[in-house]
Order: sequence, then structure tokens, then C-alpha cells
Amino acid sequence: MKYSRVCNPCHVQKESHWARNWLIGILLVIAFAASFSLRNLAKAMQGSQKIYPIKTSGQQRLKHPPSFIKLKPISNSVNIQALLSQFDANRAFVHIVYLATHIGPRVAGTKEERAAAAYIADQFQKYGYRVSYQKDIPLPPVGRKTQNIIATKKPLLTSAKYKIVVGAHYDSISKKGVLSPGANDNASGVGVMLEIARVLANVELPYVLEFVAFGAEESVDGIFEHHHYGSNYYVATYLKNKFRSTPIVGMISIDMIGVGENFYACTLGLADPFLVRKALASAKRLGISMGTWGKGKRWSDHEAFEEAGIPSVWFHRRKDPAYHTARDLPDNIKQQNLQIAGRLVLHMLLSLSSHDLEKLTNLAGVKFN
Repeated sequence: MKYSRVCNPCHVQKESHWARNWLIGILLVIAFAASFSLRNLAKAMQGSQKIYPIKTSGQQRLKHPPSFIKLKPISNSVNIQALLSQFDANRAFVHIVYLATHIGPRVAGTKEERAAAAYIADQFQKYGYRVSYQKDIPLPPVGRKTQNIIATKKPLLTSAKYKIVVGAHYDSISKKGVLSPGANDNASGVGVMLEIARVLANVELPYVLEFVAFGAEESVDGIFEHHHYGSNYYVATYLKNKFRSTPIVGMISIDMIGVGENFYACTLGLADPFLVRKALASAKRLGISMGTWGKGKRWSDHEAFEEAGIPSVWFHRRKDPAYHTARDLPDNIKQQNLQIAGRLVLHMLLSLSSHDLEKLTNLAGVKFN
């Protein structure tokens, strides 16, 4: 019998599956190899064109950047209008209510003045400032002591070559036995100062900014000359350690800005009025009506700074019928006035150029070694 070869279907099917699997395996190996090569090529390109940042005067530059990278310039400039819009007069007013109503009259050297100092220090700390005290400032006529609260903001990207001081006194007066709650004089200045500090807490500035809440600005015993103990002590301490301190080239005092139809930039006339001119320029830019006043009026904490030759300006409103009385209450405060003062001071601080700072340095008589 003659046998013929018969194809086994199962055997053919097995060979077909093996060939297909072998082909798929080859394709996967090729795909993996191609992917691996592309990744290594990309890494090699990145390694050969690496960006090396170099710190230079507060900015960063790229050393030999690859031509295909579009550089975005790094700038320390800030959006002034955006920051001005962040000033909240209602927040400032809350501070006024707390100081004038919750604490009440804050006569220099009393427990109420110390309570106000603790409140102010706590607010600065909440905003992230480094807070320090000048304690045990003597008040010889009455045998008590006061204190200053200092909140400091140093630039992160540049060297601390200049210092600007923004100050407001937080005490209130006792006059002929009548205690004043001091809402306008001067919880208004403190409230605006605290709100300015909040807005600027995370803003890079080209100078050291120091906020100072001064104690014992008011007369402690009814004699006019027995006043300004906190600011006098601050300036005397600075002058004593001047060569070891960052030079103060300008001072802004915010005192009684919540009540009154007329808004002023004031100076004693003892130092150059550069900051008064800057204030007027900022007021014009913002559409604020403001005049000048106060020559020879030793009525605020800018006095000690001007006597030391430091350009200063005192922001002030007139007139307040409740001045130095028990009627100096938060109800008298116009929040619009707080908004105007806050925006103006912010604009000034944010507009100070390097040229302005050099000019202030010369006017303040500062000489660098």
C-alpha cells in the first residue's frame, strides 16, 4: 500500500503562532531600543547646554544660555497699582477700634500703653516681621517708663545699604485729668501703619524698611516740652551707634490722619524737604488733594529725625474738633481718609528709586567708607 504525506493542521497552527510571536518580540526590542536612544540623546543635549545661574546684584543671569531658550528677564519691579488696591481701610479701622475702645486711653507709662504695645507687636509678628523692643525708656517728669516697638523688613536680594523709617505713636493724652481714647490721635496713624506693613510684608524693596510704634509722644505732665520721649530715644540710640547701623536716610510720621477736611505733608524746615516733594508728586499721581504745612510745628515724632538732619515728612489732617478730648472716638474716623493716607504712603515707599535713595543719603549726611 502506498502512503502519501498528510499535513497535520495542529502542527501548522503551532508553527504559525511561533512565527508571529517571534516577529512581535523583534518589533518590541526595536521599539525599546529606539526609545532608549532618544532618551539618552535628550539627556545629552540637556547636559551639554546646562543653565548655570549666577547671583549678581539681586538678580540672576544665565551663563552661556542655549540659543533655542527664550529668556524671560528677571526684575525686582513691582506692580504699584496692584499693591495700592490691596490696602484695606476697614482693616486699619479694626485696629483703631481695638486700641481706642477695647484698650481705651493709653497714657504713657501705664499698663494700657503696655497693652497697646503688646497688641501692635503681635500684629507685626503675624505679618512675618522681625520685632524688637526698646524698653524702659525713662519718663523723668512722672517717674514711669515707656517703650518703642520696632518691626524690621530687610531686602532679600540686595544688600541693606539704606533704611527708611515709618513711624506712628500709639499713646494718648491725659489733659487736665481728662483721658482721651485717642482714636484719631493716634490710633489712626497706627492702624494705617499696620495695614501698610501687611501689604508690604512679602514685597521686595531696595532698602531696609523699619516700622516703629513710638511710645510717649504726648506730653506726660501737661508741659509741652515734656513729649516725644519714644522718638527722641530712638534717634539718640541710632546716633550713638550710627557707624554700626544701617544709615537712616528718610522718615515718615503718620499722625492724626482720620479726621479733618485738609490733608497736609508737614515739615519743620530743619532738614531738606525732599520727602515732602516726593509726597506731593505721589499725591498728584494719585489725584489726592494735599497741601504743605507745619513749619516750626514740633507736634509729631518727625521732630527728632529732622533735628538730626534726616529728611522727614509728617502726614496730618486738620482740624479735629475732638482733638485731645474724651470725644476722640472711632465714630469720628472717616475710612476714606485712612484709604487716602495709606495709598499715599504706599506709593511713596514703592516709588523710591535708587537715584532717590542716593539723593536722600547725601541729604542725610551719610558717608560710606
